[in-house]
Amino acid sequence: MGEAIARVALPSWYFDTPGAVARSLPEALRNCDALTFSQMSEAVAYAGLHLLDRYGRVMQVLEHLMQIGRLPLRKVGLNVLEVGSGPAPALYAAHDFYSMLVDWPDRGSTEIAGIKHADSLERGEAWYPILHHVSEQLIEIRGNSQGASVLPFGPSIDDFSGFDTQRRHHEAIAQHARWLLSDFDSADEPISLKTAFRMAYQDGGGLPSAYDLVFMCNFLTQPSMAQIFRKELQKLSRALTPGGVLIVMGATGKQYPAIYDELRDIASAARLADISPADVFDANLSPHLHIVSEHMRANVAAALADCSDKERHDICSRLPEDLWNPDVEFVLPKYQVLAFAMQKRR
Repeated sequence: MGEAIARVALPSWYFDTPGAVARSLPEALRNCDALTFSQMSEAVAYAGLHLLDRYGRVMQVLEHLMQIGRLPLRKVGLNVLEVGSGPAPALYAAHDFYSMLVDWPDRGSTEIAGIKHADSLERGEAWYPILHHVSEQLIEIRGNSQGASVLPFGPSIDDFSGFDTQRRHHEAIAQHARWLLSDFDSADEPISLKTAFRMAYQDGGGLPSAYDLVFMCNFLTQPSMAQIFRKELQKLSRALTPGGVLIVMGATGKQYPAIYDELRDIASAARLADISPADVFDANLSPHLHIVSEHMRANVAAALADCSDKERHDICSRLPEDLWNPDVEFVLPKYQVLAFAMQKRR
């Protein structure tokens, strides 16, 4: 995964103007709320700093859900949604985690399916080429295309405002029914609208009415966002399959406790079970920390290599020293995880 990201995070892929990615690094690290990700330099800088780290975080969370017996398992396949995903770390991690479960030799006769449908909700238009390139590189590096159809090749949803999973599903069904009507009519075998809808619902329409896993990785960063999107969050909390889990990941201090209180209130109103871990997660305890540190430092070094000495010095002064100085201990911030499960009441 790190190699695929590193190939895409090279500034020479996208820019004739030297230093474009390097100049975006401080904002991508400290003030990403101010970025629209309409510029490729912003997306490249953000992916180079955050994608592998957050991919690892999601892996830690999925391992935790498996340990406590709350990981959604399906025989046919899972539907996954990531909201405010940026470079889609949760979709990549969920794809790989379930692929490993499917290939796990000790599962015996237990039927386990991988991801069958994955949606990325993200507004930044620069993420389309970034995700496309990362997924292409991942397929090339791994040497096979198994499961490639559900890798993110770009955001599939571009706006959280007014987002409604059920409505989106039924609109897709209606569109499919209209296509069936037209197709049968073209074959001179007309069918009724009722029959077309029945067939469309049997086919599924292509878009899920509920998700098995929903991720929000560093999406809600201000208490006002939880209030602005309260209706959307309420609908999303009711868009889980039985046993489905809503996972929220973010920082631990400042405004975040207020955000998490809002989310707990919404989840409680939706009668979701709070299965959140009691303790914060510490990515620095991961045995793969050295991979992440080497990856992030290499991406920063590649970006800074495009700059003049003066500009490089200025940018480094606005970055944590452990990102560019290998003699300084590399430290990742701890993070909070909220998890809410849809379960049938006995």
